[in-house]
Amino acid sequence: MSVGLVRKTRLWLVRRAEWRIIGLWALLWLVYHTQVLTQYFPSMEAASPLAPDLHFGYSPEHLRTDYRFWVQHRASFLLGHLLVDNLYPLIYGPLLALILTALRPLPLQEEAPWWALALPAGMMLADWSENLLLSLLMLVYPRFSETWAWMAASATTVKWTLLGGQLGCLVWSVVQRLRKDP
Repeated sequence: MSVGLVRKTRLWLVRRAEWRIIGLWALLWLVYHTQVLTQYFPSMEAASPLAPDLHFGYSPEHLRTDYRFWVQHRASFLLGHLLVDNLYPLIYGPLLALILTALRPLPLQEEAPWWALALPAGMMLADWSENLLLSLLMLVYPRFSETWAWMAASATTVKWTLLGGQLGCLVWSVVQRLRKDP
C-alpha cells in the first residue's frame, strides 16, 4: 500500500469522523449483525457448538470436534463464511476506524492516528484469512489439515487481539481527552 493512499485514507477518516455518520454506520452494523449475519448460520441449538470464529482461541482437535456438528450444515456454513461473513469486515472495519478517529486524543491532528487505520485494517485481514481457512477446512472435510486448522486458529486469535487493542486505544484516547479538557 502506498504512503499516499494511507495518508489520503487517514485524511478521509478525519473528514468523516462525525457522530451523525458514525451513528448511521452503527445502525448499518446493527441491522447487518442482527438481521443478515444470523440468517446464514445454522440455528444455535442447545447442543450445537459456537461457530469457531467466535472463540478467542481453539486447537485443531477442538475444530475437528466442532466440524462433526457443522458438516450437517455444510452449505449454510460455507455460504455464511464465504459471502455473508466476508462482507461483515467491510461494515465493522470502517465503523471502528471512524470511532477511533472521532475519539482520538487531543490536540487534534490533521490526519487520523496511524492506529485508527492500522488496527481495524489488520482485524479485517485476519477475519478474511480466518473465513477462508475455515471454509477450506469445511470443503475438504472429513479430510483435515492440522496446518490449516492452526492457521485458522491463529487468524482468529489475531482478530480478537486486535479488537482488544482497539478497545485499549479507545480507553486511552478517552482518558487523554478527559485529562486535557478543562
